[in-house]
Amino acid sequence: MTEQGHLSLLRAASSGAVLAPGDAAYDAHRVGWNRRVVHRPRAIVLAHDAHDVVAALEFAERHQLDHVVQATGHGPVRPAGADAILVDVSGIRGARFDGRTGTATVGGGARWTSIAVAAARARAGLVAVAPAHHHVGVAGSALVGGFGWLARAHGLSRDHVVGAEVVLPGGETVDAGLERHPEVLWALRAGATHTRGVITALTVRLVPQPDVYAGELRFPAEMAPEVLARYDERLAEVPPELTSSVVLEAGPPGRVALRACHAGRISEGRAWVDGWRRWAAVADDRFTVRPAASIASLDDEPVAPTALATRTAWLRSLCDDAISLLAPAAFARDPAAGRVEVRHVDGAVTAGGGPELHESSALLLRVTATAGTGAADPVERRLAALHADLVATGATTSGAYAGFAAPCGLAIGAPVGARG
Repeated sequence: MTEQGHLSLLRAASSGAVLAPGDAAYDAHRVGWNRRVVHRPRAIVLAHDAHDVVAALEFAERHQLDHVVQATGHGPVRPAGADAILVDVSGIRGARFDGRTGTATVGGGARWTSIAVAAARARAGLVAVAPAHHHVGVAGSALVGGFGWLARAHGLSRDHVVGAEVVLPGGETVDAGLERHPEVLWALRAGATHTRGVITALTVRLVPQPDVYAGELRFPAEMAPEVLARYDERLAEVPPELTSSVVLEAGPPGRVALRACHAGRISEGRAWVDGWRRWAAVADDRFTVRPAASIASLDDEPVAPTALATRTAWLRSLCDDAISLLAPAAFARDPAAGRVEVRHVDGAVTAGGGPELHESSALLLRVTATAGTGAADPVERRLAALHADLVATGATTSGAYAGFAAPCGLAIGAPVGARG
């Protein structure tokens, strides 16, 4: 049988479209949100449900093809080439809230925003422990961590994953949970690289969280070294319910922002921020009491598709040598990055454990830039040089955080529910 004949059989077994090179919609669907990842697969399966995923994986197994999964395309997955099929699960959406268990079950292509809508409709007073940016996919981001504004109080998103529907290579579907197939669930939550399946549904436990005290203080760009140094010095004073970061961003105008969300008593959160207000004149004060469900607005990651390069590192401390590298990286005329962010981890994040977390590091560095495609891109080279310089200072540990990884391939994401 010809290749077209094999694809015809796949089309007949799928309720969604199956696209091949030359088809009108092929080029539109081989890219995701992150334009740095461009797929050129043998075929693209636009899955509408788990049955479509089963058909796609059976086809891949029969023809000895690899499979790569894409949901929203925010996360970096390894590009699918001519020896692979791309399984697009972005059409498997929807969110169902269960008031009895306080959980939400979503499709493999659903975004975190869908959970917020479902919980709000139910008036349950519960929120998801979501990543800072709610525009990304649930399945992909949760299973590589999911570091959000409730992290130090409630842990990572993956700590609240309690169930998953997974289509394994060959087409077997497994409903994994705390009671049935728990070994699959724990493998997913641990980031097991050998679990090569596609997630078609995920169940997450929501948490009761009243209003939070959250926002940001903005300081003049020239104060970046002083803000970073003070941030490092005050880590021991941070309340356990407070998640915070410092962002340095090129302009014009350049900015230095202290961001935080306190998930405990409002008075305690306000007292911590007041210490910063007394320390120096603030250019802009955006802290306020707000519903926990609205804290995604703290993060201003781009929503429109872009080509984004990212480097991460675990910092032992913000020593003088590290600070001297980070501030110029953010504000140079030809910057190595458009944004430098240092996040305070620790708390419930490290208590939950995880293969990529470093107990000796309380700070996570993320450096991002709009870039071209390919590892030889000049921006990518500058990010790599900055990372090497930080390692040379002794400020960083080995390893990186998979949830913010650069687009260089992700074992769990290419087959188990691609990131984002």
